[in-house]
Amino acid sequence: MDACAYEVVETFTVTFDANGGFQAPESQIRRQGRLVIKVPAPIRHNYRFNNWAYEHENGSVWNFASDTVENDMTLVAVWTLAPDEVVETFTVTFDANGGFQAPASQTIRQDRLVILVPAPIRHNYIFSHWAYGHENGAKWNFATDTVQDDMTLVAVWTYIGD
Repeated sequence: MDACAYEVVETFTVTFDANGGFQAPESQIRRQGRLVIKVPAPIRHNYRFNNWAYEHENGSVWNFASDTVENDMTLVAVWTLAPDEVVETFTVTFDANGGFQAPASQTIRQDRLVILVPAPIRHNYIFSHWAYGHENGAKWNFATDTVQDDMTLVAVWTYIGD
């Protein structure tokens, strides 16, 4: 009988604390000894984001290129007061265009990506994609298109019949 060797790989949860800000990134499950996937900075009005720190705002600065996960942990946003700095944010609204369960609006910093949302529902139709401004607008690419102003993304549907 052949013996099989199995390696037990531990995984840990990396949690992000916006520390007074909002739009903290979602937690990540990472294997022991692996890098944390670099995440966008959260938003905090009248503050400038400095970095992510290990466990508390006075903790070690986290280096996404070299620091590895060794246990469950929290990375905390570190901020500098910047009352004169204008952080431009915009509202992204979702229009279900005859459907229902439109996603909630998002507040997004200029030049940032919109957070991918679930499709709404519409009887006798299949959701196709989100379009910028109106249903005949440009197809929105959540991986590359960035926010430049207040905007509406409109659901585009394909009719499938009764």
